[in-house]
Amino acid sequence: MNSWNILKHFRLVVLQLSSLYGNHSPLLLLLSLLVASLLAIYTLLHLIQAEYSLSLVSLFILLLMVANLVWLKRINDFAVSNSIFLILLFGHNSLALMHNQLAHVGIYWTVLFPILAFMLKGRSAGLLWSTLMGSFLSIYVLLAYKGMLSTPYSFEVLVSVLINFLLVAAFTTLYCHLNSRHQLPDPAHEQLHYMATRDTLTGLLNRSAFLQYLDKTLEASHPSDMKFALLFLDLDRFKQINDRYGHGIGDKILRLVGKRLQRSVRSSDLICRYGGDEFLIMLQNISPTNVSSFTNKITKQFQTPFSIDDEEISLGVSVGVSFCPHEYRSVTELIEEADKEMYNSKKARKPQHS
Repeated sequence: MNSWNILKHFRLVVLQLSSLYGNHSPLLLLLSLLVASLLAIYTLLHLIQAEYSLSLVSLFILLLMVANLVWLKRINDFAVSNSIFLILLFGHNSLALMHNQLAHVGIYWTVLFPILAFMLKGRSAGLLWSTLMGSFLSIYVLLAYKGMLSTPYSFEVLVSVLINFLLVAAFTTLYCHLNSRHQLPDPAHEQLHYMATRDTLTGLLNRSAFLQYLDKTLEASHPSDMKFALLFLDLDRFKQINDRYGHGIGDKILRLVGKRLQRSVRSSDLICRYGGDEFLIMLQNISPTNVSSFTNKITKQFQTPFSIDDEEISLGVSVGVSFCPHEYRSVTELIEEADKEMYNSKKARKPQHS
């Protein structure tokens, strides 16, 4: 197998991992799998050498690493999982640095830590994590110098590791700072992009932008079998309320509806004002059995009346759901199925809903 084929296979692995976890950072997944593999090796080596306490520690970190990936698959929140990964990498580094046969591995991962922190957490949080790791490493070197800690390294080597760590952290910080200044977005361009993708009334995604996201997600789901759900929402009695109180009150209700919908879903989910009193929500990386919890949360949001200009206005909502993967060939079919389910839901309820 030549190098080009190896790269192609590696790219397929990255894409598969990315699709399994909601098209978020495949870097965390690859790093977690790599560190988990190393921890499994540590556990075996400790057991062979009858170092049972170290084997238990490495096994514990390994189990936490796997649990983090399982939890990530469930909650789809990379911000939290990135932090957990860096915490576990602390334990991994200290374990490797204290082991005679694997100490060189500890050096590599310790020096790489600032780069990984900046890649996973961004500039500000990456600097904080690098500072924490640098403080830990400084204490480690000091304790080794005082003879209070057993280490396979001489003091000169440990000082060299610390200096290299600080240099990598400094150059990574400098690079991120200069790069962010060079790529500062044009405020006018940001404003144009916002106006082109957002609904002017609610601030949610507009129909055109949402359909583009939905089309890309549907296209990516076919080879990867990625799961997501589309919710079609229609407000009950909104036309009567609009006729009674006027369009000004109706617009205020639509804005409040948008805020309540945002409180009902995750930050990774997409919400769109589809038109008039209709909304679409794309729940990413979710199984059919878990969708009901979101639909229940949405309907509960409408149990509380809307307080507008000293008026208490009650409003209901009808929800229809379509799932992917399914035999949907286009975005239109996906929306039509959710629309049909929403109509059936509305029809089964009170006849005055419209």
